[in-house]
Amino acid sequence: MQNINDLCMGCMKDNGGAEVCPYCGYREDALQLAPYLPTKTWLEDRYLVGKLLHSNGEGATYLGWDNVMQAPVMIREFLPTNLTTRKDGETEVTVTEGYEATYNSCLGSFLELARALARQRELSALLPVYDIFEANGTAYYVCEYIEHLSLRDFLARNGGTLNWDQARALLMPVLSTLSALHSADIIHRGISPDTLIVGKDGKVRLTGFCTMAERTARSSLPPELFSGFAAIEQY
Repeated sequence: MQNINDLCMGCMKDNGGAEVCPYCGYREDALQLAPYLPTKTWLEDRYLVGKLLHSNGEGATYLGWDNVMQAPVMIREFLPTNLTTRKDGETEVTVTEGYEATYNSCLGSFLELARALARQRELSALLPVYDIFEANGTAYYVCEYIEHLSLRDFLARNGGTLNWDQARALLMPVLSTLSALHSADIIHRGISPDTLIVGKDGKVRLTGFCTMAERTARSSLPPELFSGFAAIEQY
């Protein structure tokens, strides 16, 4: 079994407990400030929280370690910045007074989306969701982690363009996955070169799912809209 003390919180590789990871350069003494979970926080006595990968108005995504599967994972936390607070070094989320009903409604939407994605885990262009739980006054879902580049970075490394054969091989599985998702009433609303990732296996996955409120202006959450890719009605 992996010695947790030797895991880098920046890449979840065994670096022998080095202060500076030789694989990714992450520093062992790096701080993760509020409102985000401190590194090395345990969730469900199973998942170890690593560095923050991404955050928006709805929540935060962390690199994590599944101590049962002995593998890195991604952990998505519901953490709406305009409805909640969390103090440095703490794990419990506090809902801002007067916003309890709004928070509970948005939390329900987050859980509904997570469960819907978990039911579609066999789709080839998704990172499968395999655990959903509530803790710390909020909710989480856990999905597979793969080493990857964003499609934006992948294009930059390939001269900025793809020929037809490359595009077809990369994106046809995404289109099939989207068709299945739409049939299940799951609409992404944020597809862009930043939410499409290319794994080491050469396959594209669609990431960055959020609830409808996160992708629509004038909602209860600050919107995350991708310039050049968001539909006009989202504004």
